[in-house]
Amino acid sequence: MAGVMTSFLGNLPVVISYYTVNTPYEEEVKHLIASCKKFGLDTCIEGIPSQGSWEKNCAIKPFFIKEKLHALQRPVFWVDADAVFLKEPSFSLFLPYDFSVTQAKVEDVRFQYNAASIFVNSTSGGFEAVDRWCKATAYALKEFTKIPPFLDQVTLLYSFQKVPNILFLSMPKSYCKIFDLDKAFVPQEEVVIEQNQASRRLKSFFEKS
Repeated sequence: MAGVMTSFLGNLPVVISYYTVNTPYEEEVKHLIASCKKFGLDTCIEGIPSQGSWEKNCAIKPFFIKEKLHALQRPVFWVDADAVFLKEPSFSLFLPYDFSVTQAKVEDVRFQYNAASIFVNSTSGGFEAVDRWCKATAYALKEFTKIPPFLDQVTLLYSFQKVPNILFLSMPKSYCKIFDLDKAFVPQEEVVIEQNQASRRLKSFFEKS
């Protein structure tokens, strides 16, 4: 049964992420690693070869999360490689739930979920959610002749429509604060994780390479 309520006290999430080697993201991720060390967070942050485009690099996110969820057998908390922890997180907030991501009421479906910060619990519901996300992404990668931007976010939304029984928490914006947005909703002193969206600066790097 999805959504088993299990206590994970003493078994807090591992912060996971990947970055593309031999790209500017090697420098971006240093800030994330330093901030995790500052707050004593367990991490699993790996360098991977570029898949050839920014879109393809993003599209492997659900598969990486699934791999680490199985390998670590602990809850995981994904953050993009260009993010940084500004405050010590209260991960216990997420432990009663299977899955958590920030939501927004927007017309463009690509931005309804922000896949920059994601919590996945080591529960049947957590495993099911990420497995369905992987299947939706694999299908999209196979069917689309050109990978659209934000594919991981779109397939995340689609997969959630297929898993109505997971225990879902709408993640507080303070755990996924875009550096130049949401200032009216999250005062800077309350920001836990800030997303720096380096893709705005670096996406052209992959288009030229």
